[in-house]
Amino acid sequence: MSYKILHATAECVPFAKVGGLADVVGALTEKMTDHGLDCRTVLPYYGQINDNFKTEKLSTFSVLLKDQYYDTVLHRCIEGGLKGTYYFIEHPFFNDQTDIYWDAARNGISDVERFVLFSKAVMEIFTILDWWPDVIHCHDWHTAIIPELIDIYSLGEPNYPNIKTVLTIHNLAAQGKTGHEVLHYAGMSAGSTPSIWEDFIDDDKINLFKLGILSADKITTVSPTYAKEVLSAPLGMGLESYLSRRKKDLQGIINGLDTDLYDPATDKKIAYQFDINMPAVGKAANKIVLQEKFGLAVNDKLPVLGLVTRIVEQKGLDIIIPQLSKILSLPLQFVILGTGQPVYEQELKKAATKFDNLGVIIDFDDQLARQIFAGSDLFLVPSRFEPCGLTQMIAMRYSSLPLVRSTGGLKDTVLDHETGFVFKEYTGISLFNKIAEAVKIYNNKPALWQAMLMKAARQDWSWDKSIDRFINIYEKLTR
Repeated sequence: MSYKILHATAECVPFAKVGGLADVVGALTEKMTDHGLDCRTVLPYYGQINDNFKTEKLSTFSVLLKDQYYDTVLHRCIEGGLKGTYYFIEHPFFNDQTDIYWDAARNGISDVERFVLFSKAVMEIFTILDWWPDVIHCHDWHTAIIPELIDIYSLGEPNYPNIKTVLTIHNLAAQGKTGHEVLHYAGMSAGSTPSIWEDFIDDDKINLFKLGILSADKITTVSPTYAKEVLSAPLGMGLESYLSRRKKDLQGIINGLDTDLYDPATDKKIAYQFDINMPAVGKAANKIVLQEKFGLAVNDKLPVLGLVTRIVEQKGLDIIIPQLSKILSLPLQFVILGTGQPVYEQELKKAATKFDNLGVIIDFDDQLARQIFAGSDLFLVPSRFEPCGLTQMIAMRYSSLPLVRSTGGLKDTVLDHETGFVFKEYTGISLFNKIAEAVKIYNNKPALWQAMLMKAARQDWSWDKSIDRFINIYEKLTR
């Protein structure tokens, strides 16, 4: 059976990206289409999409919010080279040329109001398209109100009761909390559904993520371990009791990796392409390029430790920086690329002037990131929490052994002393000890190191297994 699936999302590559959410939804759309599903994706028509992609206008329609109608426009992507079908909903809320999300309200409009409008607009496009999905697959808090809207619309419209909903939790840290007035804005009331009533009486806020968790037919997270972690504090982020109630409908499915995009044999963004089965020459050449780019001494004897990340506490900067002196006392070189919290950026730049085996570039540069994967020997992912993570998978593809903390998808994808290195306690000393252990193996046990590299590089991170698990969920919902 060819299921009709609509992904509703705030981000999707290649159109609009802030983080991993965009990569996942873009891959799901393309790979599900490859698997024979009628898979379509809808996202806001951001200004950057209008500037960079070819689209066609399908229809103008109105969305009722706060007792007034808002005019919106439905577009379809007609850009070549894409397998899936992509729709965009246009409204002035999304005309910004640069920012997908707003840190604070602008002209009295918040992100919650923007994405509620988007979600209500999604509910109107099926009649326009004469296409009714079997499943709406919602991603994170931005579209988590859609399952509630389906429940409400089902009371008076004959086609909506047939639509099932899946909510994927990519990261619970952002939840879409807002005041009770959002109910009036969205055309809801406290008594619209049991879920809304429960959230209404819990406190003085409405939580869009909570509404989705309470009302979606199925819930998934982006790794099996993260599905367990969110059932209790702290990683449940205050929603652990609601997720525990939905435990039988909760499943963790590890994100896949676009293995065509991330292939060292064909990657034009790295200086020297190489076969993962014979990486030695290519790795050595890429390592020299990497050392030169970061102003480090060219030295094939020292392992290079790479870090490509958002420079924020969640990604482990609060345990890296206090240990920098000790880490850099080891026989290694350390290269860091990323942007984030100014206090951490300044500490790293200051350290780079002090240590000649540390290179720091404060920037977002995908090509340089690829060169770090290709030229490093070790790749660091010491996150406080990590729902899935993709960089550890990319590192393995590029024959760089990941050194990670045992959390979320990192725990699910890296095996200690087999495909990388894993430390448990979120402390600076645990991090340092594991780095020291890895450097010792690099220097003293080359046969073990090479065996680990080969096993890591041959791991199957393609989307096929994950897509099959999603199809199984769709099948159970629609049978």
